[in-house]
Amino acid sequence: MSTMKTWESEVLLNPANTQYPNKPRDHQVAAWQAMTKHFLDQEHQTGMIVMPTGAGKTVVAANWLLEHHVRMGGRVLWLSHRRSLLRQALDTFYQWGNSVYPKQKLGLIAISSSDSTWSMVTQKHDVVFSSMQSAVRQDNLDYVDLFIDDSDQGTFVVVDEAHHASAASYARLLRRLKKRHCKVLGLTATPVRGDIKDQQRLANLFDESIVYQINRQKLIDANVLAVPCFETVDTRVEAEKDFTPEDYRHLARWGEIAPGVLGRLAKNAPRNKLIVNQYLMNKDRYGPTIVFAADALHCVTLAEEFQKAGVRADYVTHNRNDAQEVMSHYQAKKKLDVIVNVEMLTEGFDAPHTRTVFIARPTKSETLMTQMVGRALRGKKSNGNDMAYLVTFLDSWKQFDVLDPKYVLGDAQDNDIAPNKYKPISTLPIPIELVREAYRLVSNSCAAHLEGVFQCLPHGWLIWWDTSEDDQNQRTVMVFENQREGYDTLLAHLNASKNIPEDVSEDYARNLIQKYFVDAPDPLPSWLDIQSLLEAKRNNIEIHQYTFDDKRNFDPSALAKQIFEQQMTPKLMQERMQEIWNRLPACSFVYRDNFHAFAEDVSRELTTLITPPPFPLEPETLSLVPTAKPNSWGNQDAGYNLVKIRDIVLAAKAHFPNGTPKLGDLRWMNRVSKGLFGFYRQSDCSISINPILNSPDVPQFVMEFLLYHELLHADMPYAGHNPDFKARERLFLPSSGAIKEAFERGIKPATSNGVWRARANSFLDTFQANWVM
Repeated sequence: MSTMKTWESEVLLNPANTQYPNKPRDHQVAAWQAMTKHFLDQEHQTGMIVMPTGAGKTVVAANWLLEHHVRMGGRVLWLSHRRSLLRQALDTFYQWGNSVYPKQKLGLIAISSSDSTWSMVTQKHDVVFSSMQSAVRQDNLDYVDLFIDDSDQGTFVVVDEAHHASAASYARLLRRLKKRHCKVLGLTATPVRGDIKDQQRLANLFDESIVYQINRQKLIDANVLAVPCFETVDTRVEAEKDFTPEDYRHLARWGEIAPGVLGRLAKNAPRNKLIVNQYLMNKDRYGPTIVFAADALHCVTLAEEFQKAGVRADYVTHNRNDAQEVMSHYQAKKKLDVIVNVEMLTEGFDAPHTRTVFIARPTKSETLMTQMVGRALRGKKSNGNDMAYLVTFLDSWKQFDVLDPKYVLGDAQDNDIAPNKYKPISTLPIPIELVREAYRLVSNSCAAHLEGVFQCLPHGWLIWWDTSEDDQNQRTVMVFENQREGYDTLLAHLNASKNIPEDVSEDYARNLIQKYFVDAPDPLPSWLDIQSLLEAKRNNIEIHQYTFDDKRNFDPSALAKQIFEQQMTPKLMQERMQEIWNRLPACSFVYRDNFHAFAEDVSRELTTLITPPPFPLEPETLSLVPTAKPNSWGNQDAGYNLVKIRDIVLAAKAHFPNGTPKLGDLRWMNRVSKGLFGFYRQSDCSISINPILNSPDVPQFVMEFLLYHELLHADMPYAGHNPDFKARERLFLPSSGAIKEAFERGIKPATSNGVWRARANSFLDTFQANWVM
């Protein structure tokens, strides 16, 4: 069987070099037959496959789609709400790649905040594995449509863990894809939501159509799943003893216990020792064990208790950077015996050797309970065990009826899981006091967006001590990322004091900025900084350079993701930011002692995670992108004339209805820059374009779009890439000459302006990824 040795977000596989995986189970063959009848013979558009955890839903979908759809030239869009599920799915397609033979190539790509981007998808990719969060973003929907339009033999959309699909933003996306005539397949072990309305929405999305369903007992009888053995340990902890009025309100509203209550359980030392002792007394019988803890703190404390007792144990949480490595250690069987988590291992985690699950957190969610106990239910035929030990640690409750695993699995043997009448905990809104206008800096690269302070962080700073008579002052000059090369070159050229005039005038300093920072976007160095730096060099004062190595520790994007995944309350969010602010001096230094500017950056990042985007215009497909060093024009007099292209863009009345924006110089950069295709510099109203694009390999419409993009920055200098800017950007229309040239390159005709924007952005991003100098 072909397996991925190391994780790669993009794979181009030769199916002829892969081997067919292990023989499929009888129920998987039956599911394939049902899919053929449902989607091919009866030509249904939608349907769901319902199988218990451990039955191999991903294998069923992957093999059938490869053999019956991708092999025939079709494409697949695989959607999931977690990166771990995307990785599992991509690896499964990799393993079953032989199913598309005699097709010569199979292109796979994963899209998420930690993997590739949608603009990197090209015609070579047969299957795109995208996080739901990425697919529903406004900017990415253009590329989703482009992927579908480029699928001549149609697109199959797979929704992994489909019970999440009733969420509003996800449901809108699926309805949109159905209108585009995509076929939609849902995969789930729990085809219900915690709310009746959610359940009905889910049924409507999949047209109440079940393609194939098998219950747990049949798979137990076939040794595909293990026989569950239920054990209950009475902790004698009176969990409601310290309930606050807020805890009772939370329970009454949501039907679940509040995070604060879980936190108190996590800190209960006798309860933690009881959990560890239960394992120690039954270590040989329990074997490899997954522990589901109450919260992140509980993960850490329980793992430490296990380790103190001599057990090879570790924990994983969503904000642990090496979580994947820890999970791999457990999956390797020989490195860990116990792994502790909150809800991270409920879906998409494949460790069939797991024999025992400890449920150390109370819940009333049948979906969550089913997923937790399912981690240990792989049978002998699935490389698992005959028996699965499901151990519940039961606290004393008066007003909270804890769900029993036996009830869940017993109910699931003959029927679908019954709906839960209670609502799940929803994402809390951002506190209004944190969402307000603070100072913002705009980075004007081609792929730029409205930046917060963190994104415009200096690379570091230059520092020296200036001594005058008996006084000594510390002097500091901030060095931004875009200024690094300029400062290095300047200091190298002026390394001797004799090269520096005695009187460093303003004009002299400004000329140096023009010379050494000509290809740098805003912000440019201050002439006063250059003046003071040169005076220090002339006086042979030692200048030290430092970098912000710890800036990643207060990255607003990572912090917002942590807040979102842990569903922090406004109070906890505030406390977390304050803790970082107090602990990391570099954070307050960068934000100039302005805590609210730091909070603004975090809030802006959080907004992008929780705000459902509207749907933009529909794009089509993008054509060829150079994969080697771009060709030169050959003729010295040939090439793109930036002034002519600018005039073409300005001639379209829809582009700038209020008149031509204020412009300075329009020029090619002096040198090729890998990280920047173009920028508008507000300080002198100039536009600079990377000379690497002056090539016959670059379509004219791409050049026109790039100029239009930078001209928009001139017309809207304080907009960044806000919604108004993006709405203007989608009005881009190439000239008739550019459209004709695109057609000659084999690019499909476009039906809307938004298509050209998507094509141009995709060309530039893919071009950068394929960069060869």
